[in-house]
Amino acid sequence: MIGSATKKTINNVHLNSTTWLAASANFLNYRVYDFNTGALIHQINQDSSMANFGNISDYLPAGKYVVAFVASKNALPVNSLPLNSGAGITLSGLTSWPDVFYYKDTITVNAGDINASINLNRIVGQLTIKLLDVFPAEANKLTITVSGEYKTFSIATSSVTGDVTTLTYDDLIPSELKTNAGYKRSNFMMNNAAPFTVTLTCYDAANKILAQTQIPDVSIQWNTQTILTGNLFASGAGFNVGLNLPFDPNEITVQF
Repeated sequence: MIGSATKKTINNVHLNSTTWLAASANFLNYRVYDFNTGALIHQINQDSSMANFGNISDYLPAGKYVVAFVASKNALPVNSLPLNSGAGITLSGLTSWPDVFYYKDTITVNAGDINASINLNRIVGQLTIKLLDVFPAEANKLTITVSGEYKTFSIATSSVTGDVTTLTYDDLIPSELKTNAGYKRSNFMMNNAAPFTVTLTCYDAANKILAQTQIPDVSIQWNTQTILTGNLFASGAGFNVGLNLPFDPNEITVQF
């Protein structure tokens, strides 16, 4: 919500914390850019240890601005570049995106107060892998390779942009998964622009490949979970690819 000011030519920009903020995010980043030049005018960064977390007050001279809010579960590098010269958030230093929420709008500050409702939207989807197999006794490690993921989100265009990277995750196989099925792993992804390939490879302790499969044309939608379900070791087995809860009630399944 954008609140009131005491000076005639300067208004107060105020974001009220919503009920989900404390539960869903630990970091909040606020950026204000000049609408005409794209220059960064002001920035505020908060974390959940602060008493005023979720409440941002700012005083802006009369004019037209672009305001952006980024809330995330883990700290994200929200840079301080001008709007049209790379302003955005990056995957730098992280193995995958955390849960991320975003809002951007254009506001005009004049002699009067501005009042508006601000709703941040999730800009990641969740990739979940569920194996139906019982792992063989000699299984030691499962490697998941995701090719590819975007490393940057542009505030100027409100979309993923720039270089694509390959993400790799290694999970040691616990003894209970060698007698019972139940392997499951979930990671957030931001790539909603293009299909990608997921490769699953199981190794023994000597790094000999025991099983491997590729799942092509996997897609992510923001605020939606993509679930890959299938067998890695069964001969001729495939994977079911589905989009469903918990983020979005719509379901789409593709068998290949």
